[in-house]
Amino acid sequence: MILAKGKLYDSREQGRILSGMEEEINHTLAEKTLSADTVITAIDALGKKIADGVFDAKIAGLAMDGAERYKSLASVILSRENIEYKLHMELGEDFFVPFRTKPPHDQKSICVRAMPLGTLLHIAAGNVDGLPAFSLAEGLLTGNINIVKLPQADDGLSLMIITTLIEIEPALSDFIYVFDTPSDDLPAMKRMADMADGIVVWGGDAAVSAVRQFAPAGAKLIEWGHKLGFAYISGYQDKERELKALAEHISSTKQLLCSSCQTIFLDTHSLEELHHFCEDFLPYLETAVSQYPSPSLGAPPKLRS
Repeated sequence: MILAKGKLYDSREQGRILSGMEEEINHTLAEKTLSADTVITAIDALGKKIADGVFDAKIAGLAMDGAERYKSLASVILSRENIEYKLHMELGEDFFVPFRTKPPHDQKSICVRAMPLGTLLHIAAGNVDGLPAFSLAEGLLTGNINIVKLPQADDGLSLMIITTLIEIEPALSDFIYVFDTPSDDLPAMKRMADMADGIVVWGGDAAVSAVRQFAPAGAKLIEWGHKLGFAYISGYQDKERELKALAEHISSTKQLLCSSCQTIFLDTHSLEELHHFCEDFLPYLETAVSQYPSPSLGAPPKLRS
């Protein structure tokens, strides 16, 4: 399915929709703006709907520990408080407020304001359920038009979430286009990329390299590739609580996210202390793995030190 300007279309309409998109995007860029507060209000309402069980039937079988954990995580991430904190930390206070500044040497004062990049193409990975919707939310918060290419592994959850977001705030419809285009449909991917001022790509080196091949000159590449996530341990304030939290993080994320812990660094020169850490940490990890089993693996694996 395709979502364009708030309406759903059959995938076979892709060519027709792509043909008219650039003109529609240019009209939106020239005539309309999107305030961060409008987006925050809509996302906050979406989080409350997820928490209230609107999507329970769709998320019941998620690999990510089932519906309850997904709902709990979504209600936190999508809350107004969390989004406003994120904007403040990443962009600074009053980022969207115009201000006047006076250059030196008696030059005239000028008005300065941050502007959206323009149009973003999101190419999301399929290793996290609903990731395309979260990527889209970041583009909307900064006032951009967003073209979302769904991963082939997406089971319809992302489209359902995005459609609900537009129902909450219809003003978002002109800023959202969603396609279920296969990754091997390079002509269609290139047409989307040619309309974009920035391409947000989620994936490993191969995915990023592939996008570079068809990215137009001047388009910014915003990479969310595979990174090495790690924990650094140098003493404890509450050893039991901290080791339990680390084990749950490793097990709940399956070490698949960019922010997942794949490596643990221990601040010591003692091999004996390293062995003690392994012995102490193993029970927490075994317990966490039993709580967050991977459906594709069946029973949790038996860990060894």
